[in-house]
Amino acid sequence: MRFLQALRPAFVRCELLARRHYHYRHRRILRYHKIPEHLRVHPHPDVYRSRDIYQREHALRDRSALGDLRGDAFSDVHDEIEIHGDLQNHDPPMTVFHENADPDHPVSLAAEGASLIFCRPLRRPKLTSRYPKPRILPFIWLRDNCRCAECVNQTTMQRSLNTFDIPRDIRPTMFTATLSTVTLKWSDGHTSVFPWGFIENSGKITNLPERIIQTWDSKIAKTLPTVDYEAVMNTEEGVAKLTDNIKRIGFVLVENTPFDDPNKTKELLERIGPIRVTHYGGFYDFTPNLAMADTAYTNEALPPHTDTTYFTEPAGLQAFHLLSHQPAPGASADEAAVSGGKTVLVDGFHAARFLQQIDKPAWTTLTKVAVPWHASGNAGITIAPDKLYPVLETRGQQGPNGVHRIRWNNADRGVVPFGWTETPQMWYKAARRWNELLSREDFQLWLQLEPGKVLIFDNWRVLHGRSAFTGIRRICGGYINRDDFISRWRNTNYKREEVIDRVLG
Repeated sequence: MRFLQALRPAFVRCELLARRHYHYRHRRILRYHKIPEHLRVHPHPDVYRSRDIYQREHALRDRSALGDLRGDAFSDVHDEIEIHGDLQNHDPPMTVFHENADPDHPVSLAAEGASLIFCRPLRRPKLTSRYPKPRILPFIWLRDNCRCAECVNQTTMQRSLNTFDIPRDIRPTMFTATLSTVTLKWSDGHTSVFPWGFIENSGKITNLPERIIQTWDSKIAKTLPTVDYEAVMNTEEGVAKLTDNIKRIGFVLVENTPFDDPNKTKELLERIGPIRVTHYGGFYDFTPNLAMADTAYTNEALPPHTDTTYFTEPAGLQAFHLLSHQPAPGASADEAAVSGGKTVLVDGFHAARFLQQIDKPAWTTLTKVAVPWHASGNAGITIAPDKLYPVLETRGQQGPNGVHRIRWNNADRGVVPFGWTETPQMWYKAARRWNELLSREDFQLWLQLEPGKVLIFDNWRVLHGRSAFTGIRRICGGYINRDDFISRWRNTNYKREEVIDRVLG
């Protein structure tokens, strides 16, 4: 006990230093935005100052500075606390800080030039928490994004307001701020109400909280992602689990799927979205033959690859369901036993990240040098993307290190072009290194497809292949567009209001 008492002064000093650091950082942020000294309100100005004295002092100062503070400035009901102000008769532009009964909850709104500066109220932050980053939003942007019934059709969620009817010199003239909303009255006579959540998410439009991408190697064989067929067909929770596994891990196995009728598999895929139609057709149900002029329709071994590299937007998802594997008609006794046909999967994001770590020049080459891709096996058909694309596309953020999509099928690749800083020799060297990674046993997951178990995977991320086989395999499946998959994932894993808010505000 005496030992703890001896340490008490040290703990007190640490707390005071922490509070002083928080106070200094808060002041620094305010100064950065050029807030007038007489309008500043600082949390923890004096650790030992009486809370009542602090409240009365700042209430009097705010009333004298603003001249128009209405309501109980220190009501215990947070959402009823309001600040009213005039935004057009202040020079320099007015900045308002308001505090309720808890001095840790500042609310700020400032007009500067043709923009407003917002700072969301804090909910009793910890001393180690970061102060909320102010949002600087243009007047035209705020007026254009009013979500009232006059500006947005509440049934279709489409904009009714003609953006270009908004006056060029639009600006707010009055505001009312509570701890939940900000109401702006505009110079064109309109009134807009914005929740603080909209202001806070103004820099995150179209982005939902991302699921953590889980990269994997051969060890994932111990914990394969699965979902039951009946759960997917009968509940939205089952669809949510299916799509979330694909989004996070890149693939999923749907167990207990009926295999006596391929239409059951078709209905399963349509629970995610419409089946994509290509020059091969829509939902496929095939046995080995070359009628489609593609090696996928043979019994040959196929190295890891992605499908439809020759489309501007390759298929988002792909599915395989092995309905049967039988001896070929007329096979001898020695040929009656069927074998082979195992499926191999490789996490392209894992391989790409590993490549960047061990061979940065190869990574750079495969992300920069765009090459042609094509499908030219069928008479009258020569399909190629709208432009050349690299093997590793880094537009946008999906996987680790910014990989957005992997486009790799050496069989469908055209001629490596000249004209890049990286020479064709450099591309071949990089591609060889990439192929070596895809061929590593510790990177590969081998699965034996079987009736009743449907494999669905992300064709933008997971490369697939197979071993050679004997006998006749009947496989059904299909492609699903990326947009349809992502839409289904969003709307089953998040509330619709959250999805709409991230897109429309």
